Amino acid sequence: MLFLTGSLVSADVILGDLVMINCLSSIGHDVVVGQYTTINSHVDLTGFVQVGDSVFFGTGAKVIPKVKIGAGAKIGAGTTIIKSVTENSVMYASPTKRL
Repeated sequence: MLFLTGSLVSADVILGDLVMINCLSSIGHDVVVGQYTTINSHVDLTGFVQVGDSVFFGTGAKVIPKVKIGAGAKIGAGTTIIKSVTENSVMYASPTKRL
């Protein structure tokens, strides 16, 4: 795991192997992050979010509580995720669109 300056990880979080959390990102309570996941700067994963393996979060992405992100998904910069995302999906924009 790699935590960079200003990142915050809350209570009861489970992080898989080789997770990278970049500057000024926050991981809320009871979040599960799968292995090999990249969380870029200013990302916010709120409470009870579940993230599969090998997910990529672009800068400034946000995920609301209790949402599931499937393995291999790519979440574009500035995207706000309000519904669960299936495996290997590419999500972008706000409101969210699937590529």
